[in-house]
Amino acid sequence: MKKALFFLFVVISIPSFTQITIKHSGTLKELLTKIENQYGYKFMYSNDDIDTQKKLSVDLKNVSLETLLKEIAAKSDITYNIMNKQIIIKSREFQNKAKEPPKREPVTAEKQTVTSQSDIKQVQNQTEQLKKQEILKEDTQYHVVNDEKPDSSSFILGINEIENIPISSVGDTAEISEIIEQEVKDEDFVKIERENETQVLKEKIQKKNNIRFSLHTNLLYDLAVTANIGTEISYKNDYSLVINGLWMHLNWGNGAKCYRIWALMPEIRYFFTENKKFYAGAMFITGQLNVKLKETGSQGDFTGGGVTLGYVVDIMDKIKLDLGVGFGFINYKYETYNYIEEINVRKDSGIKNLWIPVKAGVTFIWNIN
Repeated sequence: MKKALFFLFVVISIPSFTQITIKHSGTLKELLTKIENQYGYKFMYSNDDIDTQKKLSVDLKNVSLETLLKEIAAKSDITYNIMNKQIIIKSREFQNKAKEPPKREPVTAEKQTVTSQSDIKQVQNQTEQLKKQEILKEDTQYHVVNDEKPDSSSFILGINEIENIPISSVGDTAEISEIIEQEVKDEDFVKIERENETQVLKEKIQKKNNIRFSLHTNLLYDLAVTANIGTEISYKNDYSLVINGLWMHLNWGNGAKCYRIWALMPEIRYFFTENKKFYAGAMFITGQLNVKLKETGSQGDFTGGGVTLGYVVDIMDKIKLDLGVGFGFINYKYETYNYIEEINVRKDSGIKNLWIPVKAGVTFIWNIN
């Protein structure tokens, strides 16, 4: 039973919830940061587009993400789009501007509407006939006010935006053709810009979902003066591989007493809740132990494994705390010995199979990327 004590730690109970409860009175930026830290979502927005210093108050209990976002949108004049764990937000002004076609101011004259290619050809034929008859009026001209290139941030424009371009019944159809041709070029330009923006957004989201690395140290081992370090490789916030190791080498009483141990403990985890905080896993453990606290000492190899449960708490942007426990099976092959005249004299040997806690940790995590 004494051998098992080296693997026993305090069992930590973990709360469980799935809905959002939040109370906030402050700026929009502070609220978004609080949601990110508590529930694992990531907000994407432009500081030039969103007033992040806008003051608002939110007090909701046990609501869905959709309900929370609707509350924020109503109080801060924004729109949102949920993409997995990423939430893209824009100002409502930007959204409405993107849906409106550019306004064009016509001049006063007899007007005819260009609705199709056949209408354009008909106007061209009429104009040519009038020119031949020399009845063109010198004071009748056509021009378009504010015919500027569409803003690249606007949404893709359809052909409907040129349907209501007013022209005089006796106008310069060559100029009309150039305007329509320019409209097509502008539309293609906007399409290309939007495709580029979409691609950049996809790349940003993909980058956030790529493999991430972090470093670990178990504070309980640190309290026991046991050196330990670990690394974690995470994929898409769903799976991770953790590799932990520990080492201690103590001798006192001129070698009559000692406590030496090393262990390697790889673990595979799956985060199974919506906020990606709770996880279940499987771990393997192997190492060596040499302990002599009284007249007889024991040394040997141990190997085993078990199942783990844990919960990750956000402390800061790159700092987290992992609360985890594990229970499993250990096979311990050992030899007992007596320390006589500075020599270990073998006394006995044996094998023990133990069902014990194999993990208990309050682990400090630093996310590298």
